[in-house]
Amino acid sequence: MRALRDLRPVLYKAVAPFLEHTDAAVRDAALITALPLAEHPDLTQRQDHLADQAHRLLSTSVNRHHRNRALDALTTPGP
Repeated sequence: MRALRDLRPVLYKAVAPFLEHTDAAVRDAALITALPLAEHPDLTQRQDHLADQAHRLLSTSVNRHHRNRALDALTTPGP
């Protein structure tokens, strides 16, 4: 499990370009993927930006699964 946690920065780097995608569905899927990855200590500087995007998703998305994941990320205390 530790090895997987240690991969979070690498996985985040693969997802990050899609956070600014022009297609909202792609952007939202990238955000939902990135939120748990940003719990890694090396990614804490990204958390404010992701929180802003999560708030945007909550105000615009009708996808209940995405909204629930974003809300969980915003209300769950960090590591």
